[in-house]
Parts: sequence; C-alpha cells; structure tokens
Amino acid sequence: MKRFIISILTIGIIYAVINLVLVGGQKLVNKDEEAKLDEIKTELSDIETSIGGYEDLLIQLEDELAGLEEDVDFFESEYPDGIPEEYYEDYTSAVDGYNEQLNTYNEEYGKYMSEIDLYNEKVEEANAVAEEIGSTYYVVPMPSGKH
Repeated sequence: MKRFIISILTIGIIYAVINLVLVGGQKLVNKDEEAKLDEIKTELSDIETSIGGYEDLLIQLEDELAGLEEDVDFFESEYPDGIPEEYYEDYTSAVDGYNEQLNTYNEEYGKYMSEIDLYNEKVEEANAVAEEIGSTYYVVPMPSGKH
C-alpha cells in the first residue's frame, strides 16, 4: 500500500513538473504577445472612458439644442407671418445660438464616432494577438484502460 501511494505521488510530481515546464515554456514563448495584449487592453479601457465622456457630452448638447430649438420654434409659431422687428434680434440670436450649438454637436459627434472606430480597430488587433497566442496546453493523466 505504501508503495502504491509513493507511485501515485511520484506520478503526480512528474505530471506537475511536466506541466510547469510546458506552461512556463508557453508563457516564455508568448511573452511579447501577452505584453502587447495587455497594452491593447489598457488602450481599450482608456478609449472606453473617452467614449463614455463623449456620450455624456452629446447628451448634454442634445438637451441644450432642444432648449434652443424651443426658443426658435416659439418665435416661429407666435409669428407665422414673420417675426416683428422688435423681436427679430432675439429671434436671430436664438437661431444663431442653435446653429452654433448644432455645429459643436456635429464636431463632437464626429470625434465620438472616431473613438468608436478606433475602439473597433483595437478590438480587432487584440483578437489577432490573442489568436496568435492561442490556448495554454496542459498534460492531464489518463487511465491506462487496464481492467
């Protein structure tokens, strides 16, 4: 019985050493690729944060645009036949404010879309590196099939 236990422990140690060498070798071979993948993950995290900031900004700009549009619509609905001269300066100011805000929104939306494109490119790059690294292989003891 003692010999059986020693045999089992010896086999376990042999498999552990083989796996240690196998996994360690794989880690060593893929060291540069894993470092590159970690770098890409950090970049993705930074881009996600940037995208979130743009989303918040765009929501704020949309709210401001809605308010400015209400101002313009008020003048146009109150005076469908034309804005009276005494309100025309206020009306043009509201239209100019709306147009400026719309330009700002469009610029920020363009930056937002660029960040999304960059994020998607980085995901593709990360997937390619991960595929290059592949899986980590282990040696698992299998029964011999003797009955």
